[in-house]
Amino acid sequence: MKTSTLVLASMLAAAQVAAGCSDETVSPVAGTPEPTPTVPGTGGSSSGAGGNGETGPKVRDVFYRNTIGVPFDNLLADGDLEMSITPGDGQYGWLAFNGGGNPKVLLAETGGICKSGLRCGRSQASDILFVRGTAAPDMKPHRASVWMKPVADGPDLDGLHPCRLAEVRMVSCDNFEIGERLESADAPAEDGWCEISGPVEPSTRALCLYIEIDRWEVLVDAATLLPGEDTGMRSPPPPMRPDQLARVARVREHIRSRMTFSSDSIPIDPIKKMREARGD
Repeated sequence: MKTSTLVLASMLAAAQVAAGCSDETVSPVAGTPEPTPTVPGTGGSSSGAGGNGETGPKVRDVFYRNTIGVPFDNLLADGDLEMSITPGDGQYGWLAFNGGGNPKVLLAETGGICKSGLRCGRSQASDILFVRGTAAPDMKPHRASVWMKPVADGPDLDGLHPCRLAEVRMVSCDNFEIGERLESADAPAEDGWCEISGPVEPSTRALCLYIEIDRWEVLVDAATLLPGEDTGMRSPPPPMRPDQLARVARVREHIRSRMTFSSDSIPIDPIKKMREARGD
């Protein structure tokens, strides 16, 4: 009798525990966020705010830049300044001088503010830039171009010449014979950069750019000298002022002083050099 009573009591207790567990509701912990309701799909991928196709606020701009120089047929050495920024005595594609024609370090800028690639030059007012190049073969004509942008102040954008930031001339690299003057664009491009460009006659000599910055500090980038189409007869370029010619002469003498030639440097006898290397 006692055993039956104990078994019955145990069964009643177990039933009460089961009923209590099935009816119990657990309250959420304070501060726990409510679950986000599922948003029905609309047939496309969900993106943006709440997955409803709306675009959220812009976080950053992403640019793709070429660091090895474009275009591939550019006749200027390092026209986009990717390799001419490091100071030193190397024969770089770009050389910088102050307003008196004395050499100086070409300042650099990097990143998204440049016109092309990852690097560009920063020139102060009255600086002079010399850009090395060559000429198109078979007496083909050319088209030259260089881009500039004021760092802060610049010409009046509503004025007659908002892009007149520098005087740019083509010169023969060896004797500095003065050639064409490039003309500034009528207005800046959408990104604020101004193009200074123009046609250039065929040449049997290597061609270089001679640039005199005006009275504003500017960024300089993306210089090109490309084979172009013949545009017919052109008027001769206007002559340079005496003070400009004096600066050209000082720059010319400095560049010549960097190019030392010995009796065995030009012409080079390759057979003789090979024998000397072997010790014959």
